[in-house]
Amino acid sequence: MFNKALWLRNYKQSKFVVWALWLVCLYFPYKLNNFLSIEEYSLLHWDEWGNSDPYALYFGNFLEVGLFQVLAAILLATSLIGLERTNQSLDFTLALPYKRSDIFFSKWIFGVFHLALALGVSVVISMIILGNSVLNEYLSLGALGYYFLLALATLTGVYTFSLFIGLIGASYVSQLAFSLIFLFLPYGLYNLVIKGIAQHYIAITGNSFIKENFGIQKFDNFVESLSFPLLLMDFERDINEIFVWKQAGFLSSLSVIIIPIIVTFISLYLIKRLSPRFKSENNGKVLAYEELFPYLKAGVFICFYLLGGMVIGSSLAYKELPSLLSYHLGGLGFGIIAYFVLTKLAGARMQFGKK
Repeated sequence: MFNKALWLRNYKQSKFVVWALWLVCLYFPYKLNNFLSIEEYSLLHWDEWGNSDPYALYFGNFLEVGLFQVLAAILLATSLIGLERTNQSLDFTLALPYKRSDIFFSKWIFGVFHLALALGVSVVISMIILGNSVLNEYLSLGALGYYFLLALATLTGVYTFSLFIGLIGASYVSQLAFSLIFLFLPYGLYNLVIKGIAQHYIAITGNSFIKENFGIQKFDNFVESLSFPLLLMDFERDINEIFVWKQAGFLSSLSVIIIPIIVTFISLYLIKRLSPRFKSENNGKVLAYEELFPYLKAGVFICFYLLGGMVIGSSLAYKELPSLLSYHLGGLGFGIIAYFVLTKLAGARMQFGKK
């Protein structure tokens, strides 16, 4: 699976994204340094400002760190398969004297190597910064170890899943779009369904819809775990619970890496199964396998039906009871528009350049 020629070709194809990934990972110690500087200033002036309560450290908002890393992992995968599909250079790659499975697994090893190394360097620098800060008495270095495990598991899952999507999506655009959609689909679809149920309940009964009354809120964390990139975007919440507020156990919180690990193994298995039957005749189109279009159209119609119902049906929710007629007319309108747009895109071929 490791071959110098394939490694060099993968690097040539994705070198700009690889360096962007490194920059994104190194953004974490930069932001951590800024955060620690602000907190140190607050600590030094705690008594001066007239605060008598003990100083409390709250690990700040690092949302964009996880978001940028997830996007970089997806872009790396799309540059290794989707971009080759779009510019027609993948035919040359597949013509090389290597097994197709070895070609695709070399792309996986190349990406995981850079992900692990970039994260490792980032965390080591962060540990040095934290170790030389007066706040190391308030925040354990284990917090950064937890971040490394979560980020490595999550980004490996995201990257591997996106590579698998590259075998189904037949262009750079479709691989990027499908990766983003399916990674966040469980959480998004769950909220659309709950919103639809709530609007129907309010319209029929006239009472407020409270999830706790129906025991639905217990599924929130599970669905959030299914859309596992969300956990990386909110990793500071676990760090506060484990290392700052001592409200959660380290081992119990490591359960957040189970789903990305499962996604990684399933995606690798599917890559192994699909790579020998890889289709390139539809390169540049939305899907490589045209037989999947009916399922895609049905899914798009349902999702946009729920979205349209939420947007149109709740427009008057604060003034009067939501209208079920508006909900279903809005859903039908959004669903039909999305269906016909996807139908038009089905035959389009997005290509640029040839190598």
